[in-house]
Amino acid sequence: MKQASKEWTKINNHIRTCLRQAATKCFEQGQISASEYDDFFISGRFYCLRRIFLYDISFYIIVTEKEIVNGILSASDVNQRTLCFLREIDDIHNHLSDNKASKFIDVHYSNDGKPIIDQEAENLLNRLKHTRIPNALQSSNIFSYNVRWTANGINRRDHAEYITQFNDDFYNALKQQIDSCVKSRIMRVSDPLRHEILEHAIQCKTYVAKFHGRTDVLDKVRYIIESSF
Repeated sequence: MKQASKEWTKINNHIRTCLRQAATKCFEQGQISASEYDDFFISGRFYCLRRIFLYDISFYIIVTEKEIVNGILSASDVNQRTLCFLREIDDIHNHLSDNKASKFIDVHYSNDGKPIIDQEAENLLNRLKHTRIPNALQSSNIFSYNVRWTANGINRRDHAEYITQFNDDFYNALKQQIDSCVKSRIMRVSDPLRHEILEHAIQCKTYVAKFHGRTDVLDKVRYIIESSF
C-alpha cells in the first residue's frame, strides 16, 4: 500500500508539473488571466471562515479555494461576515521526514524518496495569505498563530496554549460578528409593533415545524369509542 502511494505521488507530481508549466506558458502568452493562472496553482493548507469554518486546499482549484475567492476576495460585505485564521509552523521545514509533516506542508519527493518542499506552491500560498487576503480583509478580521512542530503534529498536549487561544479567538470573533449582524437587522425594524409581530411569526413558524399530528392515535381512540356502542 505504501509503495503504491509513493508511486502515485511521483505520477501526481509529474502531472502537476506539466500542468503548471502549461499554465505558466499560457499566462506569459496572454491566453489566460492572472486569476485563471492562480486557479491552476493554488495550493497548501489554509483555514478561513465565512459564517462556517472551511477546510483544506490542494493543487487543483476545488470547493475550498472557490469559497476563499467568493467568500473573501469577491464579496462586497467581506469585513462584516468573514474571518480568517492563519497558522504558521515555524520549524516544519526542518522536519520534512516526519510521517505527519506532509499533512501540513506541500512536498514532493526526489527519486531516492527524500521529501522536498514544493517551493512554487509555497510561494503561491504565501501570496494568498500575505497579499491577496490582507488586501481584501481588514487586519482585525485576520488572526495569526505561530507554533513549533512536534513529531505528533499539531495535538492537544503539545499545543494546548495555541488551541486554547484559537478557541477563544474563534468564539469571541464569531460572537461579535453575529451580534453585530443581529443588531443591524433589529435597527432596520424600527417600528416596535412590527418587530413584535415579526417575533411572533418566527416563533409560530418554529413551533409549527416541530409539530407532528397524532392521527393514527386519534383514529384508534375513535374506533374504540364507536365500537363500544
